[in-house]
Amino acid sequence: REGDSQKLRGPRAPGETVCTTLTFEPPDSADLARARPSPSPPATGSLRGRVLLDPGIPARAIELKLHDDSPAARRAALSPLLSADGAFSFSSVPVGPARLEVSTHGFLPAAERRPLFQARVEVAAGESPATDPVEIDLRGKVFAHTIALKGLERGHDFQASAFFAPARQSQRSRVYLRTGQLPVVLVSPWEALDVEIRVPGHRDVSLLDLRERATVELEPGIPVRLRLRTDGALPEPPRYLKATLVAVDDSHQGIDWGGPAFDAKGEILIYAGKPGPAKVVWIAAKHEGSGGIRDTVRAQYVVVRDVPQEQVFDVSLSAAELAEILRQLR
Repeated sequence: REGDSQKLRGPRAPGETVCTTLTFEPPDSADLARARPSPSPPATGSLRGRVLLDPGIPARAIELKLHDDSPAARRAALSPLLSADGAFSFSSVPVGPARLEVSTHGFLPAAERRPLFQARVEVAAGESPATDPVEIDLRGKVFAHTIALKGLERGHDFQASAFFAPARQSQRSRVYLRTGQLPVVLVSPWEALDVEIRVPGHRDVSLLDLRERATVELEPGIPVRLRLRTDGALPEPPRYLKATLVAVDDSHQGIDWGGPAFDAKGEILIYAGKPGPAKVVWIAAKHEGSGGIRDTVRAQYVVVRDVPQEQVFDVSLSAAELAEILRQLR
């Protein structure tokens, strides 16, 4: 029975068998907690400092990462935001050796994915350490290129992309532009850039060997009407079928997710960024401003001419192809 105590003894005589029942009563959880105290959390501290930048370099374009190099931790990098004067502070990070890296925001080409600055630092205990702030001098090491865009209506809601690379090099970085981010400011370790800007509804803009700043007058894109022929039923709101054109020598970069959808007649008016051969890319969306590319159906191409008049192209989808494009919306 629970709580009984039995004393075991050997057999009284050869061949005699002794049987007994043992009952185990587990200890109370509170007793276990007292017997096995939880390990104390690792000591944490902070690191503070300042990044020195040339006038005109926005602090928001600089990214800092602190890698915990202690063998027991190997924590992921942390990225605080710089204040307007370049000050930064890491808090509640493990005490001990760490590696501080500084780079610019955005996607750098593979050959250039290295920090602008890196150093070994020691994180001191406490949230107000007595150690001197870390000073990082990037003056003369990063450059800002400002591009003013003219031709956008006041309050125009746009989603655009800027592609840039060191002058006369092919690998490109990309940054996304949104409403309120004008003028465009590109920050990089390169003094001269080749830049391409794509704003939906407008012609693409190319700037070669750009230094410091430029003003660009946006021009309307080339009007192209696609007429869809299909034996399937077009979706109705809130499900949308869209299409856009992508140059055959390009990838799906700079897609206008917020573009119009096919109307009840199966037509859509879009504006190409540049003339030449282009592939029709289908977009299925659950909301007017979103979408996902569906490239699993038969490829179709058009050739856009550099003329101001509207160009009309017939495209087609079978019921099976239309169902495949819309499959992700179910």
